[in-house]
Amino acid sequence: MNIEKYMEFRRQLGERITLWMVMSWMLGLSNIGMIMICLHALKEQKIIIAPLTGEHTFEFEHGSASQYYLKEVASYFVNNMLTYSPETISWQLNAALPLLDPECYQSTKQALKKQMDWVRQKNISSVYYENAVVVDGLTVKINGILKVIMAGEEISQKNYPVDVYFSNKTGQLLISGFRHEEKAAS
Repeated sequence: MNIEKYMEFRRQLGERITLWMVMSWMLGLSNIGMIMICLHALKEQKIIIAPLTGEHTFEFEHGSASQYYLKEVASYFVNNMLTYSPETISWQLNAALPLLDPECYQSTKQALKKQMDWVRQKNISSVYYENAVVVDGLTVKINGILKVIMAGEEISQKNYPVDVYFSNKTGQLLISGFRHEEKAAS
């Protein structure tokens, strides 16, 4: 009788050990599968950003970015740089500075400090109206009209195209430069 109990116990133990071995192998294979999926996902290096407003999502991949993102950031930057009054210029320029690449941050900040002092001294305001925004790679071309007001009187209104350049050197998409180019009248 003891031999029969022992044989039954041994058979049940063998079944359980086999079951545990099969489960261990399956768990190991699923872990290897998950590691392969993670490695593939990391190789793609695609980042999707969903802002809190939830209106749009932006995608970034190595060497490229969402055109919508580039348009939005460039428009925000240019509007903060070109739409101001003596009372708001400090806030607006300081809101635009964090978007700059660290390589051009200090020189731009010094130039803007001089501009702030000049605007306050002359009591100048300006408004920038965008007409068209075109993305070409990591360059955004914005065409618009710049209206300049001094002491409540409009002193000029002209076409004012601005090019905004982005860089993606450090894995961050930052503004590396901006330029206004006068177009000759034909």
